[in-house]
Amino acid sequence: AVDETVLPASALSRGDVWHAVVRISDGIEEVGSTTERLIVLNSVPRVEVAWSENVTSRADLSPNIVAVDADGDDLTFTITWYKNGFRDATLSNLTSVPNEKLAPEQGWRLRVMVSDGIAWSEAAEADVVIGNLPPVPVIEVLSREVWLGERTVLSSDGSTDLDGTHLVHRWTWNGQTATGSEVAIILDGPTEVTLRVTDEHGASATTSLSLTPESGPQIQGLEARHDGSGMVHLTW
Repeated sequence: AVDETVLPASALSRGDVWHAVVRISDGIEEVGSTTERLIVLNSVPRVEVAWSENVTSRADLSPNIVAVDADGDDLTFTITWYKNGFRDATLSNLTSVPNEKLAPEQGWRLRVMVSDGIAWSEAAEADVVIGNLPPVPVIEVLSREVWLGERTVLSSDGSTDLDGTHLVHRWTWNGQTATGSEVAIILDGPTEVTLRVTDEHGASATTSLSLTPESGPQIQGLEARHDGSGMVHLTW
């Protein structure tokens, strides 16, 4: 028996049967009443799922799963993963997806339920789309010199995409355009060349390079003299 008007939760255990006896006295007479019996029921566990920000295919897909059981029971998890709407049986009851199974623009759904051995929680579901990282464009001048009126060769082979395998390269300069990882242009003055690289999922990025060509070496005072026997002698 406990002489309290409120029982603390620490005094309760699942399956306990409680009733209260209330006695009131005015010092002369005393009356009492007994309540109906109450059975302490099982507390159904709860589970919540949340994703971190900026989810990409560069790291494992690892959600934050939080399960709570007021009775402090050991919990059993049931975890189901869906990729683009289809269940992936190889990931059953795993708490994360290895990054080698991920790709940009994939849609993933996680469904989690927990049991305390008596009751199952309501299902917690959460969706996430794998983000697409933009590529990084790089321009490299392959020509040893940048001269007026001569071909200048540029390359974008150094461009990278951390989560992709295919890039489209597009060059623009002085109203002209070209595609491919290498381009040759003839400069007639200071020119700004812009490179845009686009990955297979549509993300793109640009970079620009300013080129100032110089006059190349010239031959001055060139003279040609025919010696009358079929030979031409050049001097400068």
